[in-house]
Amino acid sequence: MIALVPCVFWKADIRLRELLTPGRTWIRRALFAGVVVLPALSLAGLWDTYSSFALYSGNPLNGSVVLTPAAWERLDTPTKSLAENISGAAYRLHLKIGRTLR
Repeated sequence: MIALVPCVFWKADIRLRELLTPGRTWIRRALFAGVVVLPALSLAGLWDTYSSFALYSGNPLNGSVVLTPAAWERLDTPTKSLAENISGAAYRLHLKIGRTLR
């Protein structure tokens, strides 16, 4: 996000219409994608909210579940690898609802 600041304010006499339309240069197209297209995709769950200027908006749906060792034993192997042992008697499984990018 810090890299977008000089791109947005580099030329102070730019008009809003010029900023919101993709230009012919690669920097204008990248700026258009980073400021207009990608944040719009995050509303549909197709892009990460952190890089879409929504870090502190409360939109990301995250949570965690604390499991007993007996409940952890009932999980499948891939899910077990995602759980962390927070004490000798509990495991924590972090959840993120929505589509994730890999």
